[in-house]
Amino acid sequence: MHRRPEERLAPDHLTHALVVLCCGNALVGDDGFGPAVAERLLRRGHVPPHAVVLDVGTAIRGLLVDIELGEPRPQCVVVVDAGDHGGQPGEIAEIDLDTVAAPREPALSPHAAPTTQVLKQLEARTGIEVAVFVCQTTSAPALPREGLSAPVAAAVEILCDRIERRFFASRQPHRNRGRAAKRALTTRPPGSTDRETEATCPTHSVPKRC
Repeated sequence: MHRRPEERLAPDHLTHALVVLCCGNALVGDDGFGPAVAERLLRRGHVPPHAVVLDVGTAIRGLLVDIELGEPRPQCVVVVDAGDHGGQPGEIAEIDLDTVAAPREPALSPHAAPTTQVLKQLEARTGIEVAVFVCQTTSAPALPREGLSAPVAAAVEILCDRIERRFFASRQPHRNRGRAAKRALTTRPPGSTDRETEATCPTHSVPKRC
């Protein structure tokens, strides 16, 4: 594939049309949901040439600043994280950034800084499509440990399926809902219900990484 000189020097999160940023700490139980999604997407082998999937750990904020200020830029950024959006363990909520109140981070955020505001700013200033998926976790382990709980582990496959269907099928970002009609979508884990339902996004339901 031919690349312009500036593209040859730029990192992957600037040179691909679609960037999937998977956040989390695999040493803190369900907080490893994002890294597990990244690993599974890569193992499936369906990532198209125009996309890149990155396990960014807890360092997403610097990458978002790079994307906002850098050239070239992606057309679409997908953020995958784990946190508390008020659902059942394993439920996956797509967060509508338009409904998130400024600048308030959930109490569970150990990494400080308003990542949600950076995402809103990125979308507003650059026109990049931003999609944020947050998986409801169980309680955090008292001591560091690897491994996901059963409902969160099951949610890995669910979200991988959704990302492949919605984002990997085309070179163009999937703006499948108008801004005015944009809502938070919740996917419940197996054993709860297998359908997607519209849900109100509470103002504290935001990704906790920075």
